[in-house]
Amino acid sequence: MRGENTVATVEKPGSVESPFPLAAAWVHAEPEAQVIDCHWHGEAEFLLVLEGQTLFQIGPELFPVREGEAVFVHGGDIHAGYPLGTNGCRIFSVVFDMNLLGSASPDRLQEEYVLPLLEGRRTLPARYTGDEAWSRNVLAELHGLCRELEEKRKGYELAVKAHLFRILAEIAAENRWASRKPESDEDDFDLQLLKRVLSHIEQNYSRRIYIRELAKMGHMADAQFCRFFKRWVRRTPTEYINSYRVKKAAELLRQSDRKLSDIAREVGFDHPSYFIRRFRAELRCTPAIYRRRHRLGLH
Repeated sequence: MRGENTVATVEKPGSVESPFPLAAAWVHAEPEAQVIDCHWHGEAEFLLVLEGQTLFQIGPELFPVREGEAVFVHGGDIHAGYPLGTNGCRIFSVVFDMNLLGSASPDRLQEEYVLPLLEGRRTLPARYTGDEAWSRNVLAELHGLCRELEEKRKGYELAVKAHLFRILAEIAAENRWASRKPESDEDDFDLQLLKRVLSHIEQNYSRRIYIRELAKMGHMADAQFCRFFKRWVRRTPTEYINSYRVKKAAELLRQSDRKLSDIAREVGFDHPSYFIRRFRAELRCTPAIYRRRHRLGLH
């Protein structure tokens, strides 16, 4: 599924829970649309901008990333992608369990290069701009990784793993490892609270979620919580929840023939008319048109 006329298009040839713990995604974001919702996961991730530009958030930091550049997200870090410029963007993402690079038995590779990453004693550089040779080489490996996961030739898993090892080799050769800097006490509190709130939304989006129940998680007044949430996520809690519900509805539209009213209720919208309005605002088309395009292959 490539180039779908929606805010976000995702293609995953595998799952990080599969025997080959890696998943790829190609995300196409329309101009001025949210690129990647604020979220976190335990796996590491590379994000390569194929077209346009994006403002990436990793923890409290923001990185403007242009076409041909990339970022790395260490497992467990809050991250998001926001619109930058007026032309939209297309991004290749590869999410992988760092254990994929581990050895079956202890060896120098495991002890010197992989274990420090698994134990969080070091990480990879967050940003790759191509300004230096080592960074250009990493970007070339990411483009190769993208091609392998698009084509999925027999034995592509071997090529994918080789690309990841060559990325580590480029970083090791120039000693470009980054340290895992501890957040300030305030940022650490905020990030841990944000993770709890996002997890709560993910687990309860199908029912009505009140601002006060989210605010209580941080022992905040409602207005204070809304300011906190928007500072980190750049959306109000209601906007984020509705966006999450719409994306869940889009999955159901692609996977089933169920009635729109049933899908609306399952993802937490009480009124089908409001569901359609929010869906159109988020994905630039109605649910019915979205389903029709998907069936016809007009992605």
